Amino acid sequence: MALKLMSDNFTAEVSLSLPDDDKMVKRRFNARFKSLEKSEIDALVNANSDDGGDAALLNQVLLGWDGLRDLDGNLIEYSEENQAEVFEATPYTAAMVRAYFAKLNGGRGKN
Repeated sequence: MALKLMSDNFTAEVSLSLPDDDKMVKRRFNARFKSLEKSEIDALVNANSDDGGDAALLNQVLLGWDGLRDLDGNLIEYSEENQAEVFEATPYTAAMVRAYFAKLNGGRGKN
C-alpha cells in the first residue's frame, strides 16, 4: 500500500516584476498546481531540459490560476488558449515554476 504523504494539488502565490517603460510593475496571482512525486518531477525536468523547459513542466502541473491580470488590469480567465499565450511570456512561466518549487520545498510560494 502506498503512503499518502501530500495532497493531490495545492495553491501558491506567484509574484513577479515586469518592465514597463522606465519602471517595474509588480504582479501577483494565485496558481493551482498538481502535486507530483520527486521521481515524476525529475523525469519531467530531465525529459524537457532541452525542449520546452518551464512551459513543458507547467503543462504537466498547472491546473489553473486566479487573479491573473493583463497590463490594463483586465482579469485573464484560465483556459488552454490563454495558458498558451501566458507561456509565451517568459517572466510568467519562470515565476510560476519558482512558486511551484518554493511551495513544494516548504516555502510560502513567494518569489
